[in-house]
Amino acid sequence: MNKKTIKFNFCGFWDSFNPKNNLFTNILSKHFNVEISKEPDFIIASNRGMHFEYLKYDCVRIMFMGENISPDFTCFDYAIGFDDIQFNDRYFRLPFAFYSDDGVPLKFEQLTLEQAKEILDKKNYFCNFIYGHKSSHGLREGLYTELNKYKEVICPGRFNP
Repeated sequence: MNKKTIKFNFCGFWDSFNPKNNLFTNILSKHFNVEISKEPDFIIASNRGMHFEYLKYDCVRIMFMGENISPDFTCFDYAIGFDDIQFNDRYFRLPFAFYSDDGVPLKFEQLTLEQAKEILDKKNYFCNFIYGHKSSHGLREGLYTELNKYKEVICPGRFNP
């Protein structure tokens, strides 16, 4: 069976991003012949490169955002991102926290409760809590205080309670 050829390109990705071997091309190549082209039918743009570079492409624009930045559907036809939003078939939620920079799914080791407790007992502190100023409602400070009752919380921001 002959697969349809689709022409893609990428812009705005990080330096180590490989256009021929990544999450997108690996999935799409199962169903299509994927050609990386300077005149693509589809451009996938991210936020790490030159700003607005995607505007030079006159094709279907797909925003890929691994950060907590909302898609602008006046500039993009489709988006893949962090936000938990609904926008018909134009948006797919994919938090990038579970993938490496090359789009490879991260593998997490399943710990037993005993193993987790052992690791936690060896730690000198519970977590980092970084913020720059007091909150007007006191919730930040309250959370810090309650967490600190359990185990020391390191607070390296400008505001240190």
